[in-house]
Amino acid sequence: FLDITADWCLTCKYNKSFILNDKNLIKTINENKVIMVQLDWSKKDKYIEKFLFSKNRYGIPFNEIYNSKYKDGFILPELLNKYQIIKLINK
Repeated sequence: FLDITADWCLTCKYNKSFILNDKNLIKTINENKVIMVQLDWSKKDKYIEKFLFSKNRYGIPFNEIYNSKYKDGFILPELLNKYQIIKLINK
């Protein structure tokens, strides 16, 4: 699970507080041994920017799930939905 965030991003803060810190989602992540990767774009970084551009995205938040079904990743909407994430993890 890839999460690109920044301390100045209000939507990122919302996602973290209300979705990514949800106890049911955390339980699902732990039970399925999901590796959480977070990149901080608080200060512009050319490598993060290049990655975002390669995904045709030009801003954050950016969240993507990788698994055997989505080897190139499944890009999530900017406002996360814990039920969608749980469903994708359980596939």
